[in-house]
Formats: sequence, C-alpha cells, structure tokens
Amino acid sequence: QQRLVFIKDPDAPTDTWNGTRTVADAEAMILSALTGRGGYTPWIDNHDGYQGEGPFDGVFMNVNAALEDGVPMGLFGDIGEVGGDVPLLRVYIPGTAWTMELQLSDAGLEALRGLDLTKSEPSAFGCAIPLEPGFASGERPRRGWWKSTYMASRPEIAAQFMVDILGATHIQSPYPWPPIEGCIATKWVQFE
Repeated sequence: QQRLVFIKDPDAPTDTWNGTRTVADAEAMILSALTGRGGYTPWIDNHDGYQGEGPFDGVFMNVNAALEDGVPMGLFGDIGEVGGDVPLLRVYIPGTAWTMELQLSDAGLEALRGLDLTKSEPSAFGCAIPLEPGFASGERPRRGWWKSTYMASRPEIAAQFMVDILGATHIQSPYPWPPIEGCIATKWVQFE
C-alpha cells in the first residue's frame, strides 16, 4: 500500500514564502505543459511512476472516467506499434505540485487509442542517455509503483543522504551527470 497525505497549513506565514501561492504557480505551469500550450516544466517531474498491465485494468485508475471528469493529463511519446517504445501518460493530481506517471503496456496502449489525449513534448527529455538493455525500453525491475521523483536544489546531496542514512545504492540515471546546460540533471538511487 501507498499512503498519500495532503496538507494545507492555515497558520502558514504569508510575509515570507507562501506555499499556497507556489503550488498555484506550479499548477499553472503543469497544466500548460500537459495541455500542450506551454513547453516542458520541471514541475511535472514531481511524480510517482507506475508500470504494469496499464492503468486500465482498475489497478491504477479509470482513464475514461478521469477524462470525463476533466482530470488534466498528457501523453509523452507516440502510441505506435504494440511492442514499440513505451509512451508515458502523465496525470496531474489537482490542487498539488504532484503528478503520476503511468508507463503503458501493450494493453494500455490499445486502451488509449481513440481517447482525446493531448500529446506533450518535453524538450528537456532529449538529453536522455542510453542505459543498459531493456531499461530504456520500459522493462523495469518491478510492476506497479517503481519510482518517486522529487525536485531538489542539490540532487547529489539528496541522493547521498538516501545512501548514507536510508541504505539505498546509487544507480545510473537516464540523464547526464554532472549537469549539462539545457538538460534535466538527475541522481538516482535504488532501495533493495
């Protein structure tokens, strides 16, 4: 199981940093990116990533119902041939600075055909580097939840904290490190 907690602090100071304003600003940028009106924003990369038989088997979500309810989402990648590259469905969690990334299986791809989804183009993803065989094509070490991604001002320190304090191990990221101008810079760790 995974527990999500949503907090609004009614006593938060308003004369310094305003979390409510920050989330509202992030929401505007996320919606712009997911609907194709704006370019990539790092705000869409605060997410949990899921993979499996697709979100259409009742495990993750009912995409048709979400679309009918107006839940913002965007498709990253093409719905091409079954067995081809793995597109991602990014779903915005309304009122937050958080999204869900659903990595689609062949069954999920078939279910998406004909749905009215906006195709998004995250330009910063063009910096991805090849990883070991299978990883980049969508074969992940687990089904269901497989990752959480958080924004960090100093990813190397955050990753080292996970290693030193929580027992994780460093793994190769699909993006270059040290950072390169115009590219996403990430550090990845894995918990055994």
